Amino acid sequence: MARGGYSNLIVVDAAGMGFAVARAKKLRGKGIFGGWNILGGQLIKLEYVLSNKPEVIALSEVRKLLHGSFEERPATKERGDFEEMVAVIAEASSHRELLEKLKGHVALDSKWY
Repeated sequence: MARGGYSNLIVVDAAGMGFAVARAKKLRGKGIFGGWNILGGQLIKLEYVLSNKPEVIALSEVRKLLHGSFEERPATKERGDFEEMVAVIAEASSHRELLEKLKGHVALDSKWY
């Protein structure tokens, strides 16, 4: 959070509505010991502060944003299921289908996204 990792994000729902995230606010630590682990990391609960009114984002734009995020995080391309994820993104015919198919991919369940 200190480096602005949650700034300038776009959250898109299954209906294709996009919400720009201006920043995130830490609410509290999540879990035992306030979310702290033995290595000094903390699992936290966040509240997103939205910067504008929602707007419709085309599926092609969502695809472009996803591919852009892969370019920003080169390690994503080294994943064993990277090609499968790219195929899922290309084949989806709706926002809802895209979200449903990507929901099970560990790459998008990570705390880093």
